[in-house]
Parts: sequence; C-alpha cells; structure tokens
Amino acid sequence: MKTRKVRIGLCLFVMLAAVLLGVGLYKFLPVSAETQAVAATEIAAYVHENRSDGAYENGYDTDTANYKLLWGDISSPQNLNAFSSSNVNGVYKYDGTNKIDCFFYYAGSDAGLINAGQQGYETVVRVTVKADAAVTVNHAAFTTTANNLKLSTILRIGDAYITAKSNACGGTGTAVAENEYGGTYHLAAGEELLFVVGSTNTYAIRRNAIAPSFVVDTGEYSEEINHSYVQETIGFAEIAEAFTAGNRADYEGAGLVTAGFRYGAGIDALNVFTSYSGEAVYAYDGTDGQNTNFFFRYAGADAGRVNAGAQAKSVVWMRAETNCRISVRMPQIIAEQGNVIVGVAVADGNGAIYTVREHEVYVAGAVIPAMDEAISLKAGEQLFWYVGSRNEYYANRVAANPVFEADAKAYDEAEHAALFESGQEFRFVGSHIREIVRADGMYIVPEWGAAPGSSAAFVGWTEGDRLIAAGTEVSATGPMTYWAAYLDMETTDGASVRLNAPTGLRWRTQILKSDYDALAALSNVTIQSGTLIVPADYLGEGAEMSFEWLDGVESLADKATRYLDVVNSGFVDEAGADGMYVYYGSIVNIFENNYFRKFAGVGYVKVTVDGQMKIFYGGYEEAEHSRSVYEVAYAAYNDRGTEATEKYAHLVGDGTYSPYTVGQLEILKEYIDGVVNLTVADGKVTAVGGEYYTAPYSVTYTDGVYTAESEGKICTLVVNGKVTAFTRVDENKITFTVTE
Repeated sequence: MKTRKVRIGLCLFVMLAAVLLGVGLYKFLPVSAETQAVAATEIAAYVHENRSDGAYENGYDTDTANYKLLWGDISSPQNLNAFSSSNVNGVYKYDGTNKIDCFFYYAGSDAGLINAGQQGYETVVRVTVKADAAVTVNHAAFTTTANNLKLSTILRIGDAYITAKSNACGGTGTAVAENEYGGTYHLAAGEELLFVVGSTNTYAIRRNAIAPSFVVDTGEYSEEINHSYVQETIGFAEIAEAFTAGNRADYEGAGLVTAGFRYGAGIDALNVFTSYSGEAVYAYDGTDGQNTNFFFRYAGADAGRVNAGAQAKSVVWMRAETNCRISVRMPQIIAEQGNVIVGVAVADGNGAIYTVREHEVYVAGAVIPAMDEAISLKAGEQLFWYVGSRNEYYANRVAANPVFEADAKAYDEAEHAALFESGQEFRFVGSHIREIVRADGMYIVPEWGAAPGSSAAFVGWTEGDRLIAAGTEVSATGPMTYWAAYLDMETTDGASVRLNAPTGLRWRTQILKSDYDALAALSNVTIQSGTLIVPADYLGEGAEMSFEWLDGVESLADKATRYLDVVNSGFVDEAGADGMYVYYGSIVNIFENNYFRKFAGVGYVKVTVDGQMKIFYGGYEEAEHSRSVYEVAYAAYNDRGTEATEKYAHLVGDGTYSPYTVGQLEILKEYIDGVVNLTVADGKVTAVGGEYYTAPYSVTYTDGVYTAESEGKICTLVVNGKVTAFTRVDENKITFTVTE
C-alpha cells in the first residue's frame, strides 16, 4: 500500500508540472514496468492539454495500459463515443439539450468531480491493458452530493462485456468508505476495464467527487480469476434465500444477471412478491381462496415445490446486465396436479414477449420433460422461467428446481437475432401434454416420451396426412402444429398351445385400433406386424429381444436359423377385444427333443416412413414371454373345473370340465407324455404329475441303473428339473443313471 501511495503522489506531481510544461514529460514517466498507478485526474489533464494532438481518439498511453475517456449509452459499451470537446475546467461532452452532460473535472474548486449524465448515459474511464495484468480500481472516501448516483465496473473479456460490479450509492449525504466500490480484476493482454459513473435519474444529471485511480500490475495476473468473470450460476434456492434475507426485489450475483420473483396473470408486468415466511417465498392477498396464492417453497416439508396459482404464474425473472448466454436447466419433473404449465419466455428491448419453450400437462402424474435451453440475450433484455395453471379455481403445483447459468463469453449474435427477428412458433401436442418451442430456419423435430400412464410408444409427428420422424429437419417458415402419433401394443403374458394343425406354441399380441388405423391412413407410412420367436437359450445376459440385437450377435453366427419372423397374415375377431386388433404368432412342428426347451416370443410392428423403418415391440419380459410347449400344455391340461361355466364349457370325464374339448386335451397330452419328468431324492423316484394328469410311464432301479418305460414314445428325460442324457432301448423304453 505504501508503494502505491508514493507512485500516485509522484504522478500527481508530474501531472501539475505537465500543465505548465506541456505534454513532453508524459512520454517519460518514471514508473515501474510491472506496476503503474494512474488517477482519473491525470487522464483528464492529459486529454485537456493534448486534445488537438489526438488525445481524445488515442487516449493516454502508458507502459502498462491505455486510458481513454468515454461517454454514451453503457447498454452497448462497444459503441461508446470518445469525449470530443473540453473546457477550461474539465473534459466533457455536451449536446446542448441538457440531456447528455458528462464531465471529468480535474482542477479548480471542482477538482475530481464527475458528472454522471442522465439515465442511460454514463461517464466512463476505459483501461486497456497491454499485457496480462491485475487492474485495481481505487477511490477515496466521499460523501454523496446527489441522489441516484450509480457506480459500475464492466470488463471486456474476449468479445464479451461483463458487468463485474454495479452499485447504487444511496441518497444525498451518504458516506462511502474508501474503495467501497473498488476492486481488483484480472485481464489478459488487449482486454479492458470500464469504470462507469452513471445515474438512475431520468431527468437530471448527477455528479460527485469520486476521483478514482487505477493500478495496473502485470506481476499479479491470474488466468483462473480472469475466467471467473465469464460465468455465473444461480440456483433456484439461492434466489429464494436472498429474497427472504431481505432483498425482496432482486438477487444480484456476480453481475451478469439480476434475478428476482414475480407473480401474476402475465409475465412482463408482474408484481414482485410482497411477503415471505421462513420456509417459503410467496404472495397472498389475505383471502381464503387459493386463486391468488403463489408459492416458491425452498425449505421444509414442501422443499422445491412451486405453486402455479389459478390461471396465473409464479415467475423467476432475470435481466441480462451484459450480453450473455443464459442456460436454463431443469430435470424431468412430475405434475402433482393437472393443468400445470412450465415454460421459458424472453422479452426484447421493446418489451415484446416471446415464448421459447412451454410444456403444458393436462393430467396429474404426467411427465414434464427435462429442460435445457440456451438463450442469447443482450444487456437489458429479460428471461422468465415460470410455472402456471389454466385451472380457474385452485392452484396447482410441481416440485421444480431450475438452475440458471449465465455465460458472457458464450453470447451468440446470430442466435440472438434468430430468437427475436424470425422465429416461428411450433406446437407439439401429445397425449396429456403440449409443448411450444420457438424455432428459426431449419428445426429438428424432437423425440417424445411414452404417453403418460400408458405403455404406448411414441412413433413420430403427424402433419396433415404425413408422418414426420423424430430427428427430421423441417423448415420454420411459419407457425405449425404437430400431433404425436403413438402405438399402444402389448404381447399378452404367457403363451398357449396352437391346437389347429400344424400344432405348436403361440403368442398373442394386441394393438390399439385407433393408433393402428391412424398410422395406416398416413400417405407416407407402411405397416407390417408379426411375431419374433427365438430359443430362449440364445438370449444371454444383457440380451435384447429384438431383430437388431439378434442380427448383431457373433455367437449366433453359426446358427442356421437365429430366429423366426412370423409375419401376421390377418387379425382375428376375438371376443373381449373391443378397441383392439388381435393376432397370433406360432412356432409349429416343434422337434420332439425340444418339447421341454423354452422359446421366447414377442409381437412387433414395423413402421416404414419415407423408406426409413423403425420397429416397435410388444414389451418382452423373460418371466412372462419365455415358455416351453411342455409347461404350457401341462398347465392347460390340468386347468379343470368341477362344474360347467362359461370358461369350463366341456365335460371331459371323471365329472370335470375343461376349456378344451376331449380331442384338444389329447393334443395337449401328446406334448406332456413325450417328456419323462422325474424327481429323484434319497434313491426314491417320483413322476411329476398334476391333479388331473397321470404319467403314462414307470421307473425301475437295478444295480445303479434306472429304466423308464412308457405307453408311448419317450422324447425327453428331465430329472430334478434338468434335461438329462439317456440311452434308448426302444421307442418306449430308456435307461439312465443319476448322480445325486
């Protein structure tokens, strides 16, 4: 600190000498090449004395930085003008209208006084460093002599202008401590610091004796600190906490954006929240109705919940303090009630509101998709994240916790222009949810989730009589509405025996008629349904029951047939299937040695759009859709009733009734009889049988060898649930051994 004061004193001495001797001494200031201190009054004196020699345009050049005096509208700092005239007492710009009057006084009774100009017009010192350096802004203690005075520090890092600090100084007579509005900022070579004196008053200019000085130190530069000014991340709870801590209007972070809460029927002219509690931020008008009760709960039992209000919105409002790209990120959430709206909108410099993205869900439990929007805004423009409701009578709520990340360096001018100038509104309407996005030029239509509360799969978007697949580029030449096309299909749990010749094992699949018919009616769509069947032992760990997976499995390369593709030849008219199309797919003529082998089956629908095919499946689950013809026939054969009912309509002997005729039971019995199914424990052999099924075989044991004889052909031997090798004596007789 002592070294800095000595240097400032020396500079002031040289400044006074220069007033008498001219500019020459400024070329040879005896300052350190690493650290240099310059006061605003030095800059003003130099510009005043050398205005005819280009000091206005070229600034005050030193070993470490160039200093210029500027004035203008700070909302566009890249377009600030240099001071272009001066008087005896100072350096100023004045247009003769009393609206733009910006001063640096450097001598006389007004020494050090800076005139702020009216709202929007500021007086600026711009420091451009010549090498990587830490720039420290200092000022003496002062007492404000006017209301509405505002001090700001703006950095240009790369192509981005970043508001590092912005403070209102208080009313007239406010005591400001030394360096209260100062600070140290780290800049790379060629980057800039702008120290700004402004006014929030619309009608009158403001001035104060601030007398800032600037210390440029090339030995203290930090790349890490430099980049800390580029990004700012604000969480939802941070805004709420700042609000309840007393700053009820705004949350001010590192300076890139200002954020706060709003509520009301609209977005742009909303009121701020006017009351709060320890566990929630809310506005409430004191009535018993919920229609004007808006909540941002961030603590307690309702942590993270947002109350939408009836036909109104709860809003996080953000204003860009500099050109920046604001990312709005929100994880997927579930609507706790119906009629909930979650969206993002922006306002341009004229206050016009544009919807960027909006999700509206119609039923409780519907999924509101995750949000990840990146929006380029210019300084002064606004972003609104909101939760609303179309319900007239009560408030609806969701548990939503967005995060906002502002990045000044990522600002994109082309993205900004597209946002406001030529965007079109695209509406995507799906089951129980609607999404609105703002698009420009070529837009890639999005994927969409399954219909809430349904197994229906998203197929694509319909526009007119055509289907548009997700991922397709469409031209945003005008507003458009796209309707989600779904396919609700299911392969029924279990399997059954095909009893018509040729017999076998079959799976049943049903498809919602309305979905199928809507797809079939589209001009650019073809549909094929069928059943995929494969030996269950082909499906190892991590397997997918799909053509795509099976075609890519190297271990199946030596298989002559990897799977069966049973194309559906027509739907069946099945009782109890109202509103559904039903079809079956079967594997027939099963080899006798495969009676106990499990096969997996699932229905599919192949949808081809403009030559591109996508396959949808009926929901394969191993436990439900993997069966052997033996176990299915065994269960069916033993399915009996003791009296006639609609299900048990056939008297089949022994006073029992079955869903199957006597002839059909004989077909089932053939699949069961071909398998000798035994349990062996402690030398005791038991044939597996059911309440109504009697095994047609017997087993004897001699000298460690078991012999099984049956009334018919023996195809497979199963011992303790596992297929076991045997020696065939003849068609009806086998021998085997068992190691217990």
